Amino acid sequence: MLDINVSLQQNGTVQIIGDLSFDNLVATYKQAELLIGGLQLITVDLGRLTALDSSGLVLLTSLIKIARLRDQNITLINMPNNLLVLAKVTGAAVLLHMNIVTG
Repeated sequence: MLDINVSLQQNGTVQIIGDLSFDNLVATYKQAELLIGGLQLITVDLGRLTALDSSGLVLLTSLIKIARLRDQNITLINMPNNLLVLAKVTGAAVLLHMNIVTG
């Protein structure tokens, strides 16, 4: 299993650090879902992802879906370029577009 860490920072940002793959997708989702549970305004920082595959897109769309079901506002920041490209190619950019802040 590849190393991944999901944590809630002091400023209220959920930070995902490490290598995200299908091998650790479910565990990463469960950690993130627990952390965002009590938040109304959610910021997810992806700037410290060191490696990822299409599972990153699955994670983000799942987090957006659960946040919308809970009437939470979610913003994605520092999204890696390769994940943006994948989102455009697959058509998922439409779903993610209004939730991304690029730096």
